[in-house]
Amino acid sequence: MHSSLSALAAPPCALLSLSALSLILLACTGEDAPSSLERRSQEQTTPSETPDPGESGEPAKEARPKLTPRPADPNATPESTKTPEDGSVLLVKNPDGERVQLRLRLKDDSVYRVMTIGNVQLPAVQTPTGFARQIELALKDCSGEGQDRRCTLEHRYLNYDAEPPTGTFMRQDEAQVADLVTRHTLFADGRYGGPTQVEGPKEQAEAPAGQALAVAERFFCIRLPAEPIAERASWKSRCRRRVGGKVDERELVYILKTLDVEPETGEQRAEIKYIGSYKTTDPKLGERSGAVTGTLFFWVTTGEPHVMTEKISLSINDERGLATQTTTKTQFSRLDPGPPEVLTRTDERPYQTPPVTLNKAAGHEYAGPKFNVELPEGDSTADVKADAKADAKAEDSKGVG
Repeated sequence: MHSSLSALAAPPCALLSLSALSLILLACTGEDAPSSLERRSQEQTTPSETPDPGESGEPAKEARPKLTPRPADPNATPESTKTPEDGSVLLVKNPDGERVQLRLRLKDDSVYRVMTIGNVQLPAVQTPTGFARQIELALKDCSGEGQDRRCTLEHRYLNYDAEPPTGTFMRQDEAQVADLVTRHTLFADGRYGGPTQVEGPKEQAEAPAGQALAVAERFFCIRLPAEPIAERASWKSRCRRRVGGKVDERELVYILKTLDVEPETGEQRAEIKYIGSYKTTDPKLGERSGAVTGTLFFWVTTGEPHVMTEKISLSINDERGLATQTTTKTQFSRLDPGPPEVLTRTDERPYQTPPVTLNKAAGHEYAGPKFNVELPEGDSTADVKADAKADAKAEDSKGVG
């Protein structure tokens, strides 16, 4: 995410074609281990559309296919639900090298404690605003085998807080849906089976923010190809996530960058890069567009996500070149509800040291009532803020883009 992928942080309003995104990813050779963090206050997703050629003065480009309605029947067969928008379309088949099948294990009754920490850099604010979110994901009613396997994914918000003064507005966005429980079907390739069922207090479920969750995916837009692939194979997909208080659209290209093996366990881990266009609608600012880049580290042998990093550049004012920059790091942990509760890595290995309490790592207590988040070893708010300040300084030196 540092070198060739950082080009996407330039004009966030410039939406790249899928072929261009694929070429950028294929050219990527730099390291992108989980590190630099900023912010993205919730989860969102949906696909971007090609700009109107009449407005840009450029020759007309081939229009991207419009989103087709998502299947309302969660028990529909994978074949009937596998569309270019919801499933994965292989772009580059790499016949060379070791081929692996990337697939979610979807172990019935699994419970995940998912921790996201990050920062958001606003053009008018000198200091990045740090935030943290903890959610719980549960898999239920699983059935089928292999590519046909599916489960009901249940999502719950647990804890959230953000630093003052900007964090006040971020907490307000989160509070709109904080007590809602959402469910939808999740397939072994990450495909979304909707619509998303929304349950909770009537004042939240029937408000615009709650109703928007009916199309929101809750498994972080993870998409995996149907067939075995080798390093440098790429595929594309579309998805919707709730991020920053809104459900937005993404059109993404993924590439399997590397496969490695942990010497101690023999566990194989894949590094999957993704890059794409990003679009959302703001009640005051109207439609806003930008770009997203990220990296997913995925345990191939156990079929589980490990760590995900992401950066979003979202345009505020195209003429003045103003944009928000949000960077996040997400850690997936498995939860044994106990008692007592025990968190392990998703490859079912224990953490070397017990997770720490984030508010202690931050050096102060937040005022929010819902803040008791835990952070696996090696992650601290101080690290996040230091990385974000360095990123912000770099952005200032070259201008906001």
